[in-house]
Amino acid sequence: MDRASLRIHTPALAATATAIAIIPGTLPAQEFIWDTTPDAAVVGGSGVLDENGAPNFQSPTGVPNQTFPGNAALAFIALGPGANNVTVEGTVAVTGLRFEVSGYNLWQGPSGRLVSATPGVNLTLSNGAEVEISVEMDGSFAVAGNGTLTLAGTQSDLLDLQVNGGATLDAFATNANALTNFGTVVNSGSFGILNNQGNFTNTVGGVIRGNATNSGGTMALAGTFGA
Repeated sequence: MDRASLRIHTPALAATATAIAIIPGTLPAQEFIWDTTPDAAVVGGSGVLDENGAPNFQSPTGVPNQTFPGNAALAFIALGPGANNVTVEGTVAVTGLRFEVSGYNLWQGPSGRLVSATPGVNLTLSNGAEVEISVEMDGSFAVAGNGTLTLAGTQSDLLDLQVNGGATLDAFATNANALTNFGTVVNSGSFGILNNQGNFTNTVGGVIRGNATNSGGTMALAGTFGA
């Protein structure tokens, strides 16, 4: 049995709803908060993430029941009851992604695509947050913080991913382009090229299609290189 078949989404199944009151002026500028309820308290949960569509956000000024306009930052800071599955529909351009809690899954919806509006958009995993993203990502993202990102699905061949020190990437995705690692990566999917300066493990199912370089990092190598 391979590694992919053993994946269990425990955080999503065990999620307990939380409600958080936002203090005005404490959020980063232009950060929209995922909030599936119409009142002032932030409660997460499952729903649709799109541009100018579903009113599942608090605005940067704390106004509930807002839509996401695109080209802005998103934050997931509270859980809803049960699963916390966010379905991305259409192209959604972000300038930042922040997760404060474990249990969120960003899934592929109709024509769903998560795009970096600027180069090197921070994807921050705080408080040890464990998050899965299987929607197609396009552009360049930097995984930061002290949590774990599970990357799945079929990714864009234009996706460039950097994993910063302290962060962990558990990769099952196919078709992604470049991976630069300063943190910890376990790859069971496929990337185009690899620049490793952290801890990198390529499993039996892992593929690096092009060049792989190591500069002062550690590499445990199985799988396929130069495919």
